[in-house]
Amino acid sequence: IWTDKTSGLCCGEEASSWLHAVLGRRCRLLYHADFPSPRTADIRNIEKYPLLRDDDHFLYTDGAAFMLMTVQSVADLQRRVQCQIAAENFRPTILIEAKNGPYDEDSWEYVMIGEAVFRNISPCTRCIFTTIDHETGHKDPNQEPLRTLKTYRCIGGDKDPHLGINLALDLPGLISEGDEIFVTRTVKNKWF
Repeated sequence: IWTDKTSGLCCGEEASSWLHAVLGRRCRLLYHADFPSPRTADIRNIEKYPLLRDDDHFLYTDGAAFMLMTVQSVADLQRRVQCQIAAENFRPTILIEAKNGPYDEDSWEYVMIGEAVFRNISPCTRCIFTTIDHETGHKDPNQEPLRTLKTYRCIGGDKDPHLGINLALDLPGLISEGDEIFVTRTVKNKWF
């Protein structure tokens, strides 16, 4: 994944054949068992993101085990673009309806959902995958919503926009739709 080597167990020929038929290219479906070597956080980012720890683990994702965003943030972006978008364009692990306005999640430090406690380790950098329709696989010819995000959601001198937050799990537990959500927040917006 990117430049990291990681392990996985192959789901077998039947799964590989099905993926080949659907995607038109040879590939393998892997899953993670209890391997002793999950990927860990890039310690070069610890100064930039103080809640990131060198023992944060993730395996098949870019930089965090979980990504949270709010319905309000997606709705605000929808008002700014001409095309139809959905939260699924951003592949969130956790999508919530918050009581405050859009991008409120940027200022959260710790999040408790159900029995689980998460730590906000960084804003989620958005890439070209956000321009691909999650149902059809077609790429938006105008690079939306990425193009619009770049006009107002870049941090400092970054060229890549951010939407949603990357979370590390501090206390495992069951979460369910409808759970109450409790957050601690910074005094001001963390990054923007």
